[in-house]
Amino acid sequence: QHQQANAGILEEKASAEIIRDDELTPQALAKTIDQISGSSEKIKAMRAGFGNISMPDANNVLTDAVLSLALN
Repeated sequence: QHQQANAGILEEKASAEIIRDDELTPQALAKTIDQISGSSEKIKAMRAGFGNISMPDANNVLTDAVLSLALN
């Protein structure tokens, strides 16, 4: 479940393509790789989408979560 949620976030930002487990075949994977690698525009869009996912204060969020768990 969490992998699907993480992948969904990447897909929403146009930085990933999802192939569902029940659709995953060597042919489907090869087709997806070919589609992405064959399009410089797609690669640029995926790179830009991935850049919009960052969480600049992730270290603070993680630290707060760890301390909260440790102290409670």
